[in-house]
Amino acid sequence: MKIISYASLCLAVIALALVLVQQFSKPKIGFVRSHDLLENYAGTQDAYRLLDEFQASGSKGLDSLQASLSIEVENYKRDSIHYSTQEKISKREKIRSLQYALYQKQKSAEEEYEKRDQQLSLGILNSVSDFVSEYGEANGYDIIFSTSEGGAVLYGNDMFDLTEPVLRALNKKYSDE
Repeated sequence: MKIISYASLCLAVIALALVLVQQFSKPKIGFVRSHDLLENYAGTQDAYRLLDEFQASGSKGLDSLQASLSIEVENYKRDSIHYSTQEKISKREKIRSLQYALYQKQKSAEEEYEKRDQQLSLGILNSVSDFVSEYGEANGYDIIFSTSEGGAVLYGNDMFDLTEPVLRALNKKYSDE
């Protein structure tokens, strides 16, 4: 009888230990709303400002070329009646040349803008991703998921939502740099 009660006691202690181990070894899981995190990150806002400034500076050169083209077109329309055939050909060629130069500048400016946008976006994504990894490690998380429109995580209980604390810490780190 003592052996059975001793065995029962040992099994109960083992069962309790297993329950405690299982209870305390649950993975720590959270998620961030990636769209909100990226949109509200101060680094993203600064990148938008940089892109706007770049676009504004590039449009100054385009504006002056556009103005030259407009002046040439207006002059041609107004004065072409007085031009000889050779002058008309020459003026049209100048207008075509200005149109082509404007097109080339616009195309070049758009390509440069896209290139800068991609570079800044990649830098932001890498910075945020690296920070979320650091945050997770520093705060004992086993997994931090990212939610997005149509993404793999379609629902998460708000108690697992780390977006706001991660965003605060991310923006603090960014402002301290």
